[in-house]
Amino acid sequence: MVKKKIDNRLYLLFGFSVFFFLFAIFGSFILFEDGLLSLTGRVTGSGTVTLTQAGAAGLFLSDSSISFGSGYLNVSGDCAELFAANLDSNNSARLNINLTSFPLCWINTTEFLNGSYVDSFNISNNGTVNVNVSAIADKDGEDWLCGGNCPLTNLAALNLLSINQELNSCTGLTDGFESLIGPATNVTVGLCNNLDYSDSSDSIAIYVNTTIPKDTTSGAKILTITFQALVT
Repeated sequence: MVKKKIDNRLYLLFGFSVFFFLFAIFGSFILFEDGLLSLTGRVTGSGTVTLTQAGAAGLFLSDSSISFGSGYLNVSGDCAELFAANLDSNNSARLNINLTSFPLCWINTTEFLNGSYVDSFNISNNGTVNVNVSAIADKDGEDWLCGGNCPLTNLAALNLLSINQELNSCTGLTDGFESLIGPATNVTVGLCNNLDYSDSSDSIAIYVNTTIPKDTTSGAKILTITFQALVT
């Protein structure tokens, strides 16, 4: 009889233990749901994504050559007092003063006797950032036209003028014609301080003005001008 009572008590104790255990679990669940109980010591982390847009500088020449044709300075008659011809690739602006005053002084370059003739280097910014544009030639005036054999070689020169082809393309254009090469000089010319890259405002035109001494040696005269773009 004693043994049986002990067993019943054990069963009763076990039942209470299970009841309290289930009650504790159910109560904790309710507290979690209501936000009244939280755990501490959880490990959390965060990540970041970064990207740097570097941009690219670029130039595109849609017209990369200017030709003054084949000709020479006539030194007879009214032209006898001229020591050089001044040729301009924007003759529509009537900058070829010598040829306007004495139209027969430069022979066989008929396109530059036509007041509507215009030729220029056309430069566009095809990059993704604004750029500074400059130019430099591969030789000076003496090497280009005379090779040191012309008494009037000190007149040899070539100048550049930059203007906007599209509205507001550039700030900081040339101040009129600026000297690229002289008789013994060859310098870098700044053509545009800040050339935009927007499609509707990214283009400038470069005109050439050159002085050709009357005793320039015969033969083709080729001057290479390199245009350079630097990120502003």
